[in-house]
Amino acid sequence: MPFTHAEFERLFNRYHLDLFNYFLRQENDLDLAGDLVAWTFLQAWEHADEYRGDNEDQVRGWLRAIAGSVLVEHRRRVGVDERARRKLPGHVPSLSDAEIERLEELYSTEAFRWRVAARHAELPFEQRVAVRLRIIEELPYKEVARQMNCTPQTARARVSRGLRTLKAWLDNDYAEWLREQ
Repeated sequence: MPFTHAEFERLFNRYHLDLFNYFLRQENDLDLAGDLVAWTFLQAWEHADEYRGDNEDQVRGWLRAIAGSVLVEHRRRVGVDERARRKLPGHVPSLSDAEIERLEELYSTEAFRWRVAARHAELPFEQRVAVRLRIIEELPYKEVARQMNCTPQTARARVSRGLRTLKAWLDNDYAEWLREQ
């Protein structure tokens, strides 16, 4: 891996706004631009061992190539969704009260998932990666440690700190939501 965690964090700090502006110009959507930046750096991290450059211009080119691929993949997925929507009949039947209640329940679950995802994105880089590898990808701690170039104990600590932080943030978010009700 040509980047240490600290080097990759500096890489993120140096280029994330450039990539954000690139995606914003392409898609004109703040949230989507942020998501695409995150996907770009996730791809960069996962493929860092393939990086062969040795100067600033090559790093920038490598990141922009990844960003271009991320954008193409996003647009391909959107195109698939659009084609599927066009196949729907012109008239969509109305829903019963029970179906509407079920959709509202699912929506609130989906809203919670988005909240967790947003809070996960706010974690410090090493905790965010550790939580993703262990919790989302369900990798064993030994593999998390290998991918993060640290000991299994350090991987456990990063996951533990990340989960504690997420829980505290989400508890606070829930308390605020209750006060607003």
